[in-house]
Amino acid sequence: MKKIIAILLVLLLAACSVSAFKLPTVSPYAQKSIMLKANLVSSDKFQPRIRLPKCYKELTPENYWDTIRNSEKPVVVKFYSQLCEPCKKMAPYYEQACWEYRDRADFYALDIFLNLDFYYTFGLYHVPTILFYNDGAEVSRVTEITPEWAFVRDAIQQFLASI
Repeated sequence: MKKIIAILLVLLLAACSVSAFKLPTVSPYAQKSIMLKANLVSSDKFQPRIRLPKCYKELTPENYWDTIRNSEKPVVVKFYSQLCEPCKKMAPYYEQACWEYRDRADFYALDIFLNLDFYYTFGLYHVPTILFYNDGAEVSRVTEITPEWAFVRDAIQQFLASI
């Protein structure tokens, strides 16, 4: 019975999103949550929407400061969200910059969707945001980034030229 109710709820919400009433659509994560609660899919099949490339590493609140302080090179940290459209558009540009400048700086990413409280401790309220560190101290930051290659490249080049 729970499965049938969950399926009907997902179908109803999907139908409402295309109707003339313009009700807000349900995010894929809300749909996934409904389906998980009804045991329609197993949780091990759920994968993050943005898969990190091999060029940069994922940070967590537990390893954030140790990683920043122990880095021998300047550090570039991207704050993103799995649900943020500009973040998704910027991801390939950040990856490209990572491959291009990997010998001059260390690149990392932190998902605010999983670490929202930690994100707010930086006084940040917009994603995507890039923070630049040198010798363990924040040098600069770029918020509300335009998801274009030139913008991302120029921000990183300007940071690397200033140190």
